[in-house]
Amino acid sequence: VYKSLGMTIFADGGLLSDRPSQGLYDRLKWNLGAGITFDTPLGPARLDYAIQIENLERGEIQLGVQSLF
Repeated sequence: VYKSLGMTIFADGGLLSDRPSQGLYDRLKWNLGAGITFDTPLGPARLDYAIQIENLERGEIQLGVQSLF
């Protein structure tokens, strides 16, 4: 079981906009987070928790399967 478990620490930034060229870097939203992974027969499963850098009281949990990259 211990070889099936993993941990990740990540930082990411993103923006949803129809005008990405106007002030892109000023409008990016940045997050910091950590997650655990578990290998399953269907692929890796992940449980991640991230907080917004600009608002440390706002966090979100995400459950995912398979690797995106």
